Amino acid sequence: MNSPLTPHVSFFVASRLLDLRIRFCYSSSVRNLAERKTVQKPVIEVAIAVIVQNGQILVTRRKEGVHLPGLWEFPGGKRDPGETLDHCLLREIREELGATVTIERLLWKKTHPYSERTVVLHAYLCHLLSGALKPFASQELKWISPEALLTLPFPEANRPLLEMLLKEVSSGLLEKKE
Repeated sequence: MNSPLTPHVSFFVASRLLDLRIRFCYSSSVRNLAERKTVQKPVIEVAIAVIVQNGQILVTRRKEGVHLPGLWEFPGGKRDPGETLDHCLLREIREELGATVTIERLLWKKTHPYSERTVVLHAYLCHLLSGALKPFASQELKWISPEALLTLPFPEANRPLLEMLLKEVSSGLLEKKE
């Protein structure tokens, strides 16, 4: 048996359900957006060595199968949890090059966002103490003049460091302090 109010009640119930669906979807999307904004990319701290010897700077080429393969870089690597940046740098140089360096001073620090991570680079002026350079896993390395740094493909995060190094060289600030 149909009542004359049935179409109006049906319309009211249907519109109320639609209103609830819209509110739920909107609040869910706002909540999901807020959650997405709070998800932070991992921050990786990296210590790198600008090793200077006889006016030349040591650079290495990134291996295939790693982040930014084939680009040139300064030796160094990621800091382990609980490790100081100094210890990280000394460990990485020993592991990557089979050498020991002295750390003279912090040259430069830069935070660089990549799509999947944020990298904080700490570049230290270093001098080779001992060890014949034995690159890890046949990694390519070479000594180059500071002026030649800009001719090699480096990660974008290193560009400001390269330019700063050229200024330091021209003012004699990269020379070993006795």
